[in-house]
Amino acid sequence: MDIPKKRLWLVCVLLFAAGLIFLPAPNSSAAEDKVVLVGRISFVEGQILRYVPENKDWVATIKDAPFGMDDALYSDQAGRAEFIMPNGIWIRIGGSTQIQLIAMNDDAGEMDVASGVARFYNRSSDAVLKVTTPFGYVLADPGSSFDLYVGDQSVEVLALGGRVDFINPGNAKYNVTPGSGSIIADARQTASGEGTVDAEWDDWNASRDTLWTKRQVKGQSAEYLPPQLHDDAYDLEENGKWERVYYEGEYRNYWTPTRVEPSWQPFSAGRWTEYYGDQCWVPAEPFGYVTHHYGNWVVINGRWFWAPPAPRVVATGPAVSFGWYPGRVAWISSGADVGWVPLAPTEPYYARHHWGPQAIIVAPTAVVPVVNIGRLAFVDRAVIVPQAQLYSVNTYSTHITHVEKTVIINNYRGAPDVQRAVPNYGQFQQRHNFASGVVAQKPHNEVIQRINHNQQVATRESKTFNAQSIRQGATVAKPAQPVAAQPGSMQPPKLTNKIVPANQVSAPKNQVTFKPAEMKTNTKPPTTPPAGMLGPRGGATAGKPAGAGSATTPGQVGQQPGAATQPGTSPTRPGQQQLPGQTTTSPTRPGQQQQPGQQQPGLSTQPGAPGGRTLTPGTQPGATTQPGATTQPSATGRPVPPGTRPGAQEVQPGRTGTQNTQPGLSTQPTTPGRTMTPGTRQGGQEVQPTRPGLSTQPAAPGNRQGGREIQPRQEQQQPGQRMTPSPRGGADTTPAQSGRQLQDRSMSTPATTAPAVRQSPPAVQNQRPQPQAVQPQAQPQRQQQVQPQAQPQRQQQVQPQVQPQRQQQVQPQAQPQRQQVQQPQQRQAPAATQPGQQQKKRPGEPGYQP
Repeated sequence: MDIPKKRLWLVCVLLFAAGLIFLPAPNSSAAEDKVVLVGRISFVEGQILRYVPENKDWVATIKDAPFGMDDALYSDQAGRAEFIMPNGIWIRIGGSTQIQLIAMNDDAGEMDVASGVARFYNRSSDAVLKVTTPFGYVLADPGSSFDLYVGDQSVEVLALGGRVDFINPGNAKYNVTPGSGSIIADARQTASGEGTVDAEWDDWNASRDTLWTKRQVKGQSAEYLPPQLHDDAYDLEENGKWERVYYEGEYRNYWTPTRVEPSWQPFSAGRWTEYYGDQCWVPAEPFGYVTHHYGNWVVINGRWFWAPPAPRVVATGPAVSFGWYPGRVAWISSGADVGWVPLAPTEPYYARHHWGPQAIIVAPTAVVPVVNIGRLAFVDRAVIVPQAQLYSVNTYSTHITHVEKTVIINNYRGAPDVQRAVPNYGQFQQRHNFASGVVAQKPHNEVIQRINHNQQVATRESKTFNAQSIRQGATVAKPAQPVAAQPGSMQPPKLTNKIVPANQVSAPKNQVTFKPAEMKTNTKPPTTPPAGMLGPRGGATAGKPAGAGSATTPGQVGQQPGAATQPGTSPTRPGQQQLPGQTTTSPTRPGQQQQPGQQQPGLSTQPGAPGGRTLTPGTQPGATTQPGATTQPSATGRPVPPGTRPGAQEVQPGRTGTQNTQPGLSTQPTTPGRTMTPGTRQGGQEVQPTRPGLSTQPAAPGNRQGGREIQPRQEQQQPGQRMTPSPRGGADTTPAQSGRQLQDRSMSTPATTAPAVRQSPPAVQNQRPQPQAVQPQAQPQRQQQVQPQAQPQRQQQVQPQVQPQRQQQVQPQAQPQRQQVQQPQQRQAPAATQPGQQQKKRPGEPGYQP
């Protein structure tokens, strides 16, 4: 060997000894394996047992234990549990239930339920869920939820929301529709079921839904966490705070706990357990799961801060890429003690599986990587306990041995895993336990056959499993309809619990008595899960953006979120704001604001108005058109008789009591006990039926329209125009504030000298309706006095056909003589004349001239 080669070899040896080189297994490259997704057991009630393939035995699991890989769990008769998966799939199981995770990816999840009851929520925005049973499998799209009852001889599937399909072993596909029954299948046929659920099971799920609905307060944690961890934001908000700190040359937002002792440090309150060959941390703090399995702990100014994971893979930098890790620590040991040191973000993490992007896989037979504990950033914060207590206690908080940094560097040695740190590691019988204690009852070995079958399926699908492969596998299924269940032909699922005393686990099946388990004691219709449980993470409904569901009618401006416009109502006008709780009816006048809860008189906004029809603006319940009136097109599409203004209510001849008025105007009562019909004389003169805004000035003999007399000379007032006295003593309109010319202005003589001419309805087709000037907010109790007739009153003619777009504006300051209302129980006296005017004679009086 020449000198250059010797120097190169010497450099490699020195670097290896210094811990700067590590040698992973030659055939275990991180790029060859996919990142493993692992779920969280968020709730446990009763006893939930986990199958340990290495020992072919069962151990009890607890809250905040992992649920991933091909974990198989079995609950006792009183057991219940909830699992949250990082891809948005949630699972809950009841008693006597056997469930196993087969595969999981970002866009797909597959589970197997061999027996028992389970509820599934697919809260993902794009993942597909597949759940297998001995009698077929279920496919659930994003935004769906369903219940599964798996018995010994049959299965029942009941959809709670979204798209759910059941595919039987014969590749027949049945759609399970929420609210329309269920699907029951056995080995022979698939039939329809009643669609009821167990009342106690459903109530428990509803209580869990309510709890999670209240936990949606995320605060700053939702801003700094990746979307996959938003469901854990509540725990961070309740137990700590976010601070802006300076670390590795930059200011960053890190989280620190506030409800712990000053001496607290990570990986101290809880315990270790072996999980598929690696050491998995089971925390005791309420915030412990997310902070010990994602991201990194760092020390800044003597305090511990948690750095959340980066949402994507990064090659370098202080942040760990997103991924689940059993416990990012380096292991150290001495003759009597064992310890672990929390890793800094850039320090290597050795494992048996490619849990997260920065895991370095080391096979059991690979060359042992050298860990230089003197170079570990937080070696002075190492947690050290006696080796005998490594798996015999549930928390290390009170068993920590405090050792100085120099003593650790000089007397402890580093190792990539605990197996190499503790020489007699294989002698620890409790290393798979999640909690201390002995399990007295376990599932019979009969259930292991199904577990082994699922493990083979998981191995076969591990390379090709995704949403596309699941959907392609279902394309061969043909749509089918369930048969009607014949009495006695198919029974609802019945179940037997397979848990037996520990000494009977391996006994022959015919020598063991399995207890029956009730799946449905009291039945009821299922409770619909809240929208937040069916929508994707973040609270939105699947397939809809947040806030969707309140459609705004075109042209509707200023509508509050969630305010629905009732059928038959009109949108508000541009610039008009609709107040909370306000129901929009007919369009309001320009500049008029509708108050909260205000409803215009005579307008029905509810479907199913009297007569089985929906009332439109301007229609009063029970009102009909005048007999024989010629109907004209109206703004609302309904016939309008001549003499009816747009938006005004239809008047029946002979109607008594309160007269119809324009919306928002005060109503004047008529003479009690009297019926006003067209042509009725009051005070010796004919009066028309009282109409909104029209004066009851006696009409001179002459023209009639729609059953009432009119004056030959009519003038129209445009919206926004002001009435001014005319040189002829009438009411002229001020020129064109609206920019429109008056049409059909009659130049006839005043009404006092006009000859009586009978005018038919067609003669007034081209005239426009006349807005009536009224005093705003008139009180019904106070009657307006009849003003002396200073000038001949020119009545304004109402045109039957109008333009629906232009609304008539109420004049804020009307002339009092323009609206004259009769006093109740008082005959109208003849109008007084001004000096120089000739008093009008009535028929039969001396000097009367026709």
